[in-house]
Amino acid sequence: MGTTREETIKEMKSTGYDVLVIGGGVTGACIARDAALRGFKCACVDKNDWAFGTSSRSSKMIHGGIRYLEMFDFKLVFEACRERRQLLLNAPHLVYPQPFTFPIYKGDKNGIFMIESGLILYDMLALFRNVQNHKMYMHDKAMELEDSLDSERIKAAGVFYDCSTDDARLTLAFALTAIDDGADCANYVEVVELLRDGGRLAGAHVRDVLTSEEFDIEARVVVNAAGAWGDEVCELDEKDAPKKLQLTKGSHIMVPRGRASTRNALPIVSPTDKRLMFVIPRGHFALIGTTDTYYHEDLDNPFATREDVEYILEAANDILPRAHLDKADIISTYAGLRPLAMQEGGEDVAASKVSREHRIYQGRSGMLTIAGGKLTTARSMAEEMMDLVQMKLLKEFKVRAKRGCVPRTARYCTSPPRTPRRGSGRSPRS
Repeated sequence: MGTTREETIKEMKSTGYDVLVIGGGVTGACIARDAALRGFKCACVDKNDWAFGTSSRSSKMIHGGIRYLEMFDFKLVFEACRERRQLLLNAPHLVYPQPFTFPIYKGDKNGIFMIESGLILYDMLALFRNVQNHKMYMHDKAMELEDSLDSERIKAAGVFYDCSTDDARLTLAFALTAIDDGADCANYVEVVELLRDGGRLAGAHVRDVLTSEEFDIEARVVVNAAGAWGDEVCELDEKDAPKKLQLTKGSHIMVPRGRASTRNALPIVSPTDKRLMFVIPRGHFALIGTTDTYYHEDLDNPFATREDVEYILEAANDILPRAHLDKADIISTYAGLRPLAMQEGGEDVAASKVSREHRIYQGRSGMLTIAGGKLTTARSMAEEMMDLVQMKLLKEFKVRAKRGCVPRTARYCTSPPRTPRRGSGRSPRS
């Protein structure tokens, strides 16, 4: 295993791998970590930096997905609540409790009974092992909690817990752990084409983005965890491969905390389409979002449009009427792409209704592609993928895992990540 980027790339040129993971987002990093912990020889590459795409452009939440209760997606909520608890226990330096205040207004579609029933169900799906169980407060206490709410309209408020994180650092922690456990990981390495041995994939021909050098990485199994670029990798494998992704864009705005002053994180509902978003305190700032619209443009450069910003501001001002937020308050914006698994009905289904459940596809050449999922469930997605890879390696190549399935309690890199300078020639180390 190389200790610098140059040594890692040299290793990749001369080593035959059991698994090659394409994609250095949170899912790819988790798969590389799981593969290394099982004792497989693994390589992981990304054409950009770690967490360049979706994994650094989320709402920075580790959450069970309370809005998915309305979609009756109880399986996903249960899995996410389980993973939220494990991340809180295993990575307390990166994942920390975040209380939410859920206001209930006069005239809301869901009244006090329905909201409290939903919060009870949320506690149940977490097996009552969340940071704290929810609490309900009537008007006066609700206004004590959040004095910026509309006192004339509010009836009550529920307080529940999820978690916040630094999504890019969490991804880097998984990548660091994969490296520490034996995986060869290199960023700025782009897959140009896929290698074949007869009808079977045998690795990838890649290009070092920093030096323009091209070389081969040989591997028995190729895993496509390229996120929003997943269909592009599939096209390298099969020119007419059916689309596996429905991309939706999530835009956010950042404003000074004093301009969107809340004690806890605050769900907000768009007056336009009733979609749930959030105001999330982050130090001296407040993060507000996210939108959910289909996306067909440049994968490398998604951005928040004027329409996205106006949509978010309208929703924030509706729930915080005294804030009077406008474009002049915005410090920054960003947008990320959700690589959701293709659903029946295509774009006739509202983007916000597309399931966040993940799917794993196997191509005719044997490449395994993962689509969908959430930041919160990346570890469990990786476990499922590696179970398939492990069976494939045993059945087709007689290669056995040196160790069993990785327990959920396995450690993550706990020392502060040292982010390498681009072009410095250093691989990230713990």
